[in-house]
Amino acid sequence: QYVETGLKTYLEKKMFGSPLLIKGPKGVGKSLAIQQICAEKDIPMVRHNCHDNSDDKELIGTRHIEGGANGVPSVFFGCGPLTTAIDVANEHGCCVLVLEEINTLPNTVQKHINSLTDYRQCIELFNQGEIFDVDQNSKLWVMGTANPGYSGTYQFNEDLRSRFRFLPVTYPTTEQEKTILVNAMG
Repeated sequence: QYVETGLKTYLEKKMFGSPLLIKGPKGVGKSLAIQQICAEKDIPMVRHNCHDNSDDKELIGTRHIEGGANGVPSVFFGCGPLTTAIDVANEHGCCVLVLEEINTLPNTVQKHINSLTDYRQCIELFNQGEIFDVDQNSKLWVMGTANPGYSGTYQFNEDLRSRFRFLPVTYPTTEQEKTILVNAMG
């Protein structure tokens, strides 16, 4: 029952271009438009709800140890949303990564998005000697959403501002809201 307000059409034109950050008030359909496009075009989407306690391990992933056969522990890497999105893009040829409420990430955590949103399109795990990178024939579109001016939000650091295009959105028109309500009521 998605009702187009112009946002989906705009996003379709910009797909897999520069990283895009959609800023606007809660409830205007930022996430819904992205989800609708991915569903219509059968594009895998990785979505993560950011918060002010997010850290690099949550976004990137971490090593875990669990008991293995014959009592020998095994070590494995549990991917976070950034590394998961890279794996999904490489497996399916494309992926959209949506970082919800990206403006709740502390500035030090925002830095971990840099190498994924510039020409490198990778996440480097220096302490583990591992690199997750988007294959040459695969596409990853990094998107963020933000509700500006809410408590618990941070200013975007200079690196993030230089890598993302910003798209301000507002509430739908009265006619669009009426259509949304009529469709929601069946």
